[in-house]
Order: sequence, then C-alpha cells, then structure tokens
Amino acid sequence: MSKFKIKLIVPPSFKQLEGDNVQYAEYLDYYSLPVYGMGVLISFLRQKDYYVDVQDFTAQSERSAQESDLYLYDYTEFFTQILTTGRADQKIETIVDKIFNPADYKGFGVVGFSLHHFGHFLFAILLARKIRDMSNIPIVFGGAFITIWGRLYPEVFDFINYMIVGDGRQPFLKLLNYFENGAKAKATIPNLIYREGEKLIATEFIRYSFHDIPIPDFTDLDLNSCRESLGGELVLPYEPTRGCVYRCSFCIKNPMENGYQTKSYDRIIKELREMKEKYDCERFQFCDHNIACSYQYLDGLVDVFITEGLEIKWRPFMDIRKVDKKLLKKMSQAGCEVIFYGIESGSDRMLEMIHKGQSSKQAAKVLRWTKEAGIKTLVAFMVGYPHEAESDVIRTIKFIKRNRGYIDFAVVRYFGILDSNFMSKNPLEYGIRNLRRSLSRYMLEYDEVGGLSWEQKIIQRKKTMRRIMQVLWGK
Repeated sequence: MSKFKIKLIVPPSFKQLEGDNVQYAEYLDYYSLPVYGMGVLISFLRQKDYYVDVQDFTAQSERSAQESDLYLYDYTEFFTQILTTGRADQKIETIVDKIFNPADYKGFGVVGFSLHHFGHFLFAILLARKIRDMSNIPIVFGGAFITIWGRLYPEVFDFINYMIVGDGRQPFLKLLNYFENGAKAKATIPNLIYREGEKLIATEFIRYSFHDIPIPDFTDLDLNSCRESLGGELVLPYEPTRGCVYRCSFCIKNPMENGYQTKSYDRIIKELREMKEKYDCERFQFCDHNIACSYQYLDGLVDVFITEGLEIKWRPFMDIRKVDKKLLKKMSQAGCEVIFYGIESGSDRMLEMIHKGQSSKQAAKVLRWTKEAGIKTLVAFMVGYPHEAESDVIRTIKFIKRNRGYIDFAVVRYFGILDSNFMSKNPLEYGIRNLRRSLSRYMLEYDEVGGLSWEQKIIQRKKTMRRIMQVLWGK
C-alpha cells in the first residue's frame, strides 16, 4: 500500500433550502443519497492501493442546521464574502467550527472535496480556508459543480491548489503521482485547473470511458444518515446509463458526457447484486439523466431484471416520450416503485418553447398508465419560464387538477438560466436579453424581450409558485 495518504471530504449540505430554484412539496428525499462520484473515486483509488480516509459531514451539518434554523440561501449577502475571504457570518462560522478538527488532517498528503451543488461549494471554501490556515497540504476541488462552473470562481485559489473537472479518476491518480515523485509536469495532467501568478491554467480536457468505472465504495459513510425521510429506507445511487439524446432548452450538456452510453445487462445485474449484498440495500436510485432514451435498451433491461430474479426496488428518471403501457407493467413487475417525470408545464405552448418534445395530453396519459401499473410518480413542474403568460399558468393548474390523482410526489422549481446552458448561449433565440450574473454567478438574471424585467419576473414567478403549490398540496 502506498504511504501517501488521501483524505476525501463530502462537505456540509442543508436540506429544503429556499432558493437555488428548487421548492419541494411532499417529496422523496433525493438529497439524502450519498455522492455517487465520490464513491466511485474512493473505489478506484483503493484498487490502486492507496489509503483513503473519508469524512462525510452531511449528517452533522443537517443536525446543525436543525439546531440553528439556518437556511444557507437566505444568506445571499454573504456569497461574495465567502468566495473572497473564506469567511461567513458568526452563525455559519459556528457550524463550521463544530465540525472542523485540525487533528483530522494531520499526516495526509492531499485533501479532496467532492462538490455536487452550490451549497457544497460554499461550505467547502469555508473548510478549505481553515485547513489552509493550519497547513500547506494540497487541497483539490472536484465533482459535478466544479466540472460545470468551477472556472467562474478564480479567487478560491487563495484557499485551494487545484480543481479537477470531469471524470476525476485518472486525473487525480496522475496528480497523486505528481505529488509523490514529480514524475510529470502538472501541465501534462489532464482535466486540471490551477493558478500560476494571476493566470488560471486549464489543461487538456479528456472524456474518459463510462464502461470501466467501478461500483462506488460507501463503506466509510454513515449510511444510516442516508436513509430517506419518508420511509426510513436506505436508498443508494447507481448509474446504468450516461448522457441524454434530448436537448431541452434549459438544460446543460454535461462536459463529462461522451454521447449516450449504456452498460451491458450482465454488468448491471452483477453490480447491483454486489451492492445489494455489500450494503444490505434493496432500493436504488438510478442517477442517470434519462434511462428511457432507448426504449429497446430499457425494455431488454427490464426483461433481464425479471428473468434474473434481482429482487430490488428501483427509481429512475424518465422522459415520457418513450413509454407505453406494456413497458410500465413490466417495470412494475421488475421492482420499479417510483418514476421521476419532468412534466414541467401543462401548457403545450410552453412545452414547445422549452423544446420538450411532448404534449400535455401525452403527459396525462403516461401518468395514468404509470399509476395503473402500480408505480408511484414524482412529477417536476417549472414556473417562471421566459414569456410564461397567465393563460399558460391556468393550463398548468387545470392539468394538475385533472391529473392530481396520478401524482404522488411533486417538485416545483423556479425556472433559472444557468451559465453555459443552451439558452445562455443564444439568448435572443429564446426571447431574453441583458443577461448578467447573480450573486451566485452560475445563475443568470435576464429581461424578457418585449416583456417583463428581471425584477418583474421575480414577482411573477413567486405568485405562480404559490398558486401551483396551493393546487398541489393546499399550501
């Protein structure tokens, strides 16, 4: 075993945050899932004979948030302060102090953070600053948030040494080799961002194969803290496919994607059985973008689940465009218990503007078929899309009322334009202009062409959110 010791950290996170365009109502708790990419990296490094110590602060931060009634996104005025100084207000600093122990970092050759969303990122900065105050140990940020938006925050290199974007396995391994013996210049390490003087350096970006990733290693995590809030069940993430063939206007093409890729049926069965036995877990959240990109592939996978007697419960994200009664019945037989559908709107005009490629009539039919098959539904709606009119809101409300009996759980999100999504690259095509960064930077404010200003849009979408929540849950 290598004498070079690695500490990997899942930073604090808080549930049910106001803001970041997410509002939950009667939801399944997907934020309780352990971070899939972190688990894969741990597995990969241990296969390479490295000592890896893992700290998952999620459970501690959740308890602290409950104690202090802290909602991070209510503290938008501190975003700039955190990014530039690594410090926040006393309430947040107290939470960080509770979980930070200098002794935890002694003897390690590198500290890595896996950052899944903006809340992770801000807390990681606060922890990194405290580590930097006590040691020169190299600090590396990686994960989905860094892959897509890390370049927007050059000042955080006051507290860290490197960012790794995309699949971090091989780049992190090469960086470890650089730390240990300087075998290669860091400029030759792919998928790396670092600072030299005042200049950010981004090395060559490589998309690695999806087909050789190991199953995630969650052995060091407190899996009891990962149990969902509704039923207390342990649910673990698994990725059977990667990529998406569709291009909804609000979406971002993830730099990690290398087309639409699928694992073989034999491999999926083998890996799910291994995870089921290793973690005593019978429920899995398929964390790919859309397992229904290929009807033929999904139909065959379901057949294998049935014939192999896998006996698991699973929950996929699916598009309604490639779903029918026959497939849904087989999915139910194969253990599918909940499907997450991105319905977005009950207005066909809005669906066409979003480039969703579906109609409200199709959506209603699939929701009904899903319930008839004995599968629960988690439906996502979006409010505040550019040029959403009163007539569109009314159509969505009518859609919900007509189909309320087929909706078990719902997610109602504020629409937001993300840096580098399709809309931000071609704003006039979508009837928007005057794009400018919000305090979070990765979210963009805008004005409608011939319509509402951003300030008016905020008021409109809040009103719409209240109306949608009222018709869904009477809140």
